[in-house]
Amino acid sequence: MSQMIRAAYILALGQDPVIRDIPTPVARPDQVLVRMGAAALNFADLLKAEGQYQEPADPPFVPGLEGAGTVLSAPPGSGLASGTRVVVSAPGTMAQVIAVDPAAVQAIPDAMTLEQAAGFQVAYGTSHLALAGRGALQAGQTLVVLGAAGGVGLTAVQIGAAMGARVIGIARGADKIDAVREAGAAEVIDSATCPDLRAALRALGGADVIYDPWAPNPARRRSAPCVPAAAFWSSALLAAAPRCCR
Repeated sequence: MSQMIRAAYILALGQDPVIRDIPTPVARPDQVLVRMGAAALNFADLLKAEGQYQEPADPPFVPGLEGAGTVLSAPPGSGLASGTRVVVSAPGTMAQVIAVDPAAVQAIPDAMTLEQAAGFQVAYGTSHLALAGRGALQAGQTLVVLGAAGGVGLTAVQIGAAMGARVIGIARGADKIDAVREAGAAEVIDSATCPDLRAALRALGGADVIYDPWAPNPARRRSAPCVPAAAFWSSALLAAAPRCCR
């Protein structure tokens, strides 16, 4: 292994990352050393680079909150071996090699590429927590996903459909609508051409659960037609909570 690796660095908040050559990290005896094959770029990474993330970091720092790669070395008893392909959930994944605690890595199935695994945990984890946990979505219910063509929105469509819900996806533009339909939405609404979203949703029977990947917005909440006691869930970074639509 080369004595030097490359890593992205945020040198100052609000500035673009730069690439730096740095020494290969040396893992402690209780750490796993991973050669990264892919790293995800999430909205949280952008906030962190601007100093607006809920868990701030002082520059300089290596960005990235999740990724995937191959184990180079692992401590005894970790259940990991050299060559094991793993996902990594830890700060600093935008580096060619990273040393992390064993709890931050997990083996991935052979059918999943490193690129797929790298972007799996944050988006899918967020939507699964919202729908299976706080939203308590049940098979046969109707799930409405706002911003359905975004990274988190598409995962909500896929997970909702897999849970047996009838999914209505809302997005803007024909290309995005096609992506939402391919993800598993039973019904789609193009907000660019829909003059009255509330009426369109009512015509489709309303919603049991509404999932909004964007920040809480009282106007969006009031415009949502729901069955009694329906759950309105926002995955906004700083304020995620179920809400009842009346």
